[in-house]
Amino acid sequence: MRTGEVAKRFSKDPKTIRSWTDEFAEHFNQQALGKEGDQRDYTPGDIITLNTIRLSKSKDMPYEQIAARLSAKDFDANLPPDFQTIEGDNALTVYSQMKSLEVLLTSAQSEIERLREQVADDRKHYETRIEQLIRQATEWEIRYKMLKEKDDDK
Repeated sequence: MRTGEVAKRFSKDPKTIRSWTDEFAEHFNQQALGKEGDQRDYTPGDIITLNTIRLSKSKDMPYEQIAARLSAKDFDANLPPDFQTIEGDNALTVYSQMKSLEVLLTSAQSEIERLREQVADDRKHYETRIEQLIRQATEWEIRYKMLKEKDDDK
């Protein structure tokens, strides 16, 4: 999607879109940067990045915080309604939903890994404890037999 179309859908001036793209260049693909005088072409991912910048700037967030948010892939995929009807059967909406689901999936995978490690640790702990209890039960059984023999001898 070209700069003018992106600007129109965000209700921003094209210069603003170009400025944001240049300001946070490391977070955009090469086509969006328009190197060597080429016209800029924004992908769905670039549009999500611009949306995150737009919403962050509307909250007066400083450059460092916005850059950190983008680096952490903390994107805001809640796009303006003008982005709901784009070519390819709402491709951008689907893309933003997919990105949100990827974040959730990554989080879920991390939680699953953490729980697996916890289960492994718990298993080791309980296996050790069971071995201790078996040893104690065996010792008590031996003591019981010794006392019984002693009692029978009387």
